[in-house]
Amino acid sequence: MPMKWLCKHTPCRNVIYSLLILSLAGFSTKLFAQPDWMNSINGFVEPYRVIPTPACAELSVDNEGNIILLSRNSGLIYKYLAAFNYDSSIVAGGKGRGTEGVIQAAKIVVPNRQQLYVLDAAQSRILLLNTNFKFIHSLDFITSSAFDISLDEIEIIPQTFGVNTIGELFVLNQLDYKIYKFNQQSKISLQFGGTDYGLGSLTNPVDIQAHEDQNIYVSDTLNQRIIVFNNYGLYLYTLDEPLDETWFRFRLFDQYLIYITPFSIHLQFIPTRQMLKIPIKLDSPLIDLQFTKDFIYLLFEKGVYLYKITG
Repeated sequence: MPMKWLCKHTPCRNVIYSLLILSLAGFSTKLFAQPDWMNSINGFVEPYRVIPTPACAELSVDNEGNIILLSRNSGLIYKYLAAFNYDSSIVAGGKGRGTEGVIQAAKIVVPNRQQLYVLDAAQSRILLLNTNFKFIHSLDFITSSAFDISLDEIEIIPQTFGVNTIGELFVLNQLDYKIYKFNQQSKISLQFGGTDYGLGSLTNPVDIQAHEDQNIYVSDTLNQRIIVFNNYGLYLYTLDEPLDETWFRFRLFDQYLIYITPFSIHLQFIPTRQMLKIPIKLDSPLIDLQFTKDFIYLLFEKGVYLYKITG
């Protein structure tokens, strides 16, 4: 059955340069057939190429299209260089208790061209590296040595985190489900959320993403919803439109929210809440995905599949 898109909103501000391009023009109540550009990657059958992945990998892609993989098993970070068609790579990191070592690598975020953040869950700290994997500093939530708070005042054990494009850090505390915002000087400037925050209460938070729209998106996979705050911690709205299957992870791109399930992705145009489902016709379950202007990157257990964007 061909995919269709219910269109009843103003056109996008420009032609979106990824899988999420939806050629909408003007106001209309009719059904739009799937765009021609989708024919080249419909079902994700033939990848441009496949990059082998380490076991238990976390996927990120920087602004230059470099693929960055974090192995949760080994703590190693792999960077596959787009400038060399991904044939060349850099490897750094690894398990260790030193300044640059990690014991339990849990998440990696690459918010801009200069910085890379890694959560070491076992040591309750977030490492800041440059894009050549050189250590800059870390936030140690056990000793609080990197920022001006006292352990007598507050205890933070990071469950997950997000970073916006200017380097402000949003840390979800697994002890109280509050989100603590750290400024560029590693000082706490704000806290919000928690279990008693009105419509913005967080009862089962799983992940955080800080988007380019300056909003903070928090997933609650148990209740299949995403709670949205602005950059100052004000609750904005909840996205909880029911899908025909359970999603376990989400990503953001431009004005779109992408819900990830093992064998499909669901695109939601945030301003109108419209949904589009795209099946993944591969045998292996999908783990994660990323987008750039040139490729969509699908992470599976044994590799990152690159699909070139056309149209």
